[in-house]
Amino acid sequence: MPIQHASASRLSMTDALTILHGSSTGNARRLAERLAQEASLRGIPANTDCLSHFDCAQLAAIRRLTVVIGTWGDGEPPDAAKGFCSRLFAGEVPSLEHMEFAVLALGDSCFRSFCGCGVKVDECLARHGARRLLACRKLDAKYHHDFLHWKEEFLGLPLPARTT
Repeated sequence: MPIQHASASRLSMTDALTILHGSSTGNARRLAERLAQEASLRGIPANTDCLSHFDCAQLAAIRRLTVVIGTWGDGEPPDAAKGFCSRLFAGEVPSLEHMEFAVLALGDSCFRSFCGCGVKVDECLARHGARRLLACRKLDAKYHHDFLHWKEEFLGLPLPARTT
């Protein structure tokens, strides 16, 4: 099953896994695409989109969300996620009580606010009513092994009932 990119589907499948990514280096995008590919291989419909193309109002149509996001500097969002993060952090989002989510945060543990952006995204989604599927996972610069374990844990979770 091929990955559906948001530009084609506009993230309208409420029973799909929506994977949003924000990155300065491309690492978050690559991990999001790997996650979507693996989900599709397991029969889980998956949509991906860059946070730079995503409006917070679209969260109202998403039932199961994963955010893969890098942290720039000492806790700042990457350029590709600045607009989304500023609206999310300001509370400019619909009610998210219908949503289940997980956040995969990328960063460098040399910085005081390691994975600070991802942690803040996780906290804001929960504050607006979304239910965590997994605790926010922080990945350091050498993340390959940790990503594989997180991916298996995440994709092993039960799917919400499919709507018809």
